[in-house]
Amino acid sequence: MVIASGGPGPTSTSTGGDYPGWETSTSEEVTWLAQDLEANQGKPTIILGHEQAYQTLAGFQSSHKAFWDVAVSYGVDLYLCGHAHSHHRMAPMKSSGVIYYADPPNTWGGMVQFMGTGVRNAGPTRAEADTAMATGKLKFVQAASYNTGTVNQAIGGSAIIKFVLKNDRYEWAFVDRDTGTVTDSGFRLTNNVIPSSGTTTANAQWFSSAMSVIEGEAYSGAVEARWAAGTPRSTRVDIVWIDADGIEISGVSDLGTPQTPGTGAWTKLLGITNSVAPTGAVAAKLRVVAINTTNADSFYIDGAQFEKGSTLPAYNDSTTGAETPTLTIPTVKQHVRSDVAGGATSAATSLGTSPVSGNLLVVFTAIDKAAGTFTPPAGFTTISQSSTASVSTYFGYKVSNGTENTITTTWTTASGASGSSQWVSEYNSTNAGAWSVLASANNFTSGTAALSHASGTTGAVGNRGLAVAAFAIDSSNAAATPRAMTNGYSILQDIATSSNRADLTVGTRTVEAGSATSTTWSFTATVADEFGDQASGVIAVFNKL
Repeated sequence: MVIASGGPGPTSTSTGGDYPGWETSTSEEVTWLAQDLEANQGKPTIILGHEQAYQTLAGFQSSHKAFWDVAVSYGVDLYLCGHAHSHHRMAPMKSSGVIYYADPPNTWGGMVQFMGTGVRNAGPTRAEADTAMATGKLKFVQAASYNTGTVNQAIGGSAIIKFVLKNDRYEWAFVDRDTGTVTDSGFRLTNNVIPSSGTTTANAQWFSSAMSVIEGEAYSGAVEARWAAGTPRSTRVDIVWIDADGIEISGVSDLGTPQTPGTGAWTKLLGITNSVAPTGAVAAKLRVVAINTTNADSFYIDGAQFEKGSTLPAYNDSTTGAETPTLTIPTVKQHVRSDVAGGATSAATSLGTSPVSGNLLVVFTAIDKAAGTFTPPAGFTTISQSSTASVSTYFGYKVSNGTENTITTTWTTASGASGSSQWVSEYNSTNAGAWSVLASANNFTSGTAALSHASGTTGAVGNRGLAVAAFAIDSSNAAATPRAMTNGYSILQDIATSSNRADLTVGTRTVEAGSATSTTWSFTATVADEFGDQASGVIAVFNKL
């Protein structure tokens, strides 16, 4: 569980405050957040901040939009904040205000805001809270202006919020400070959960972990599922009530309306709403039951939420069986840079460890002067290549078979005397399917020396993926620090030598579906009157689909 402390402060520059930078996607603060989340992908994540991004009465603050957009795009689970002196729990949302109980992309989807500090102020009036709750976005409020047991789970008194953090979910409970009574509770599978296969026996079932419940209180639950194989079957979501001995209370477990998830496509199963915990119930589980299955059938569970309250909001669209599972972003397993002597016609780079079969290998070669005709490394597919008078490049990829310990690129014209460089990286992915180049672009040198160079702009990608941008420079000693890339790219491999050698810089970032991407590499001149050097740029977006 990664906890990133540093969410938005009380105000932004747009309101003249002292905590600027969270309202624009290119600010230092938002760029830092994106880089930190990029480095910790695939982990349940909580952000701690001061001010609420979503205000109960006013909705999303425009000063927090960029912050929320970035957090949601990386699958952050929780935003914990204070500022207002009352307790609130929001539904999982995107910054547009769309409620995400079960809606890819972002797997199980959306970020939940919990606000909790000592109840000093009155908080919203009952009418105001009722209006907010009617939208489905405000799920629970505890403020001084309420009395215990009023409508919509809005109650009075001070409380603490208790969280239990696990690998695949988080549990919460608002506990009244004076009485110890749990006034709100539930659990939610985290956004990083990789769908797990259900059983393949008749009447296949999936159970969530048990959550404590209060006898006589109402609860609701929802699940997102799909069929992995076999014929889609009628499927039902239940709330199973459990007594103090851990035994299901016979005859009173609530049964959901059967639905039929599609094969290989996510279906939102609304499950149960307004289910009252019966006499003797101390805990409950969500259960998915596949009815009349055969041994060839199996299903996946992608998300689940169970919470105290009478309703779960409607899903943000009416489509069932037409969603695509969220694609995780490839992660770098290893990357290696090597120098090549002047006058060479090949570059060989040895990996630190043998690659894993099925992983993606990417190679980028920067060659001093014209290279002539390239021969790609064995089995590699060429994305782009160029041979120019100042610097030449080769950019390609391959799905590893596990034996490529050394990657060798060759060309026909001996390189310049200053030497060349090559970079090889290995990426892994938890997605099913085959590796693909979603988009690519290039911007080869015009022969003019400059202090910056653009990669070219890709077309819009159909699915989210990892963008890899690489730049070759004619002479590494022409590029002093600082060196940087625009548009949120983090430098993975920078120039490694200070010589006349042709050298390279590589950067990466996540690109969301529907977006195009580009970056510009810039550097400082080594002397005041210098105009930089010739450079070429390439870019490609990869993922496993």
